Amino acid sequence: ANLMGVDTAGWEDGGACFTEKAKQFLSDQILGKHVTIKWDKGVKADEKKVRLFVYVHTGPFQTDVGVRILLGGYGWVPWQYPADRKEDYLRFERIAREAGNGLWGSCSADYLQSRPTLDSPSKQP
Repeated sequence: ANLMGVDTAGWEDGGACFTEKAKQFLSDQILGKHVTIKWDKGVKADEKKVRLFVYVHTGPFQTDVGVRILLGGYGWVPWQYPADRKEDYLRFERIAREAGNGLWGSCSADYLQSRPTLDSPSKQP
């Protein structure tokens, strides 16, 4: 399954900056824990069989794992995909960027230039 509304550096980026840390963070959040999966309202029933994009919640307060990833600076919000929580997620991403959390304070300027911007979808790579 993929987290809806959140993207992180992956192996397609060549194991780029923060890939391992993001992977470990997600593992720590969900492996061996009770999780609740919630579908985005925009995902149609027939898509649920082929596209596993979901929101994941953990813990007694059902905390959104996507929010944790964004606030920790382990990922960003992809512009190209619609999501029910996109506006909220963009606010959390902005907080992490401004605070220099995670990849926003650790990765090179060249790498960060290839990440989506918060200001304009037209600036996307």
